[in-house]
Amino acid sequence: MTDFTQQTTLITGAGTGIGFAIARALTRQGANVLLNDYDEKLALKAVDTIRQETQGINSGQCEAFPGDASDVTFIQQMVQKAVDLFGSVDIAIANAGITIFGDIFTTTPDAFQKIVDLNLRGSFFLAQAAARQMREQGRGGSVLFMSSVVGHQAHPGLPVYSMTKAGLEMLAKQLVIDFSPLGITVNAIAPGYTYRTNPG
Repeated sequence: MTDFTQQTTLITGAGTGIGFAIARALTRQGANVLLNDYDEKLALKAVDTIRQETQGINSGQCEAFPGDASDVTFIQQMVQKAVDLFGSVDIAIANAGITIFGDIFTTTPDAFQKIVDLNLRGSFFLAQAAARQMREQGRGGSVLFMSSVVGHQAHPGLPVYSMTKAGLEMLAKQLVIDFSPLGITVNAIAPGYTYRTNPG
């Protein structure tokens, strides 16, 4: 079993759902977690819930860092915040993602760009910023992308979302070339439909 004690983890889009469940589990197992969500109230509530659940046990710390995980400047600030708070970045989980339902005929350029910016651009530059910090630390690390079953199987109304999720899996394969020599593992997982896990 992996020992997460004092491992610093960044998780985007973790105010609810899979990201929240991961943040809660890692904090319970001793990791220090910087929890991101675009919704500030949701991020703060998630952190408060995790702190209440882990009070009195030998757990890690959990801190909120709300903001836009598709913004490259914000991503860089998030990585620096983790270093300032906990001294390192050991695990980066690009979990934040959105979709806007619509077929090829109804998808607007604005909707297309919003999905691509968060799902692909945000994930790519989180991996870049985190891996740069891991390289500086010199002890490896881990990057995880959150793909989806629809990255493998077509589904009505999700042409752009499906495209981005398939793209994340190719990105993970590609980054093995750059990350392996540094001892940084990179993976993508593809969950199916998941019931939403909410804090509280």
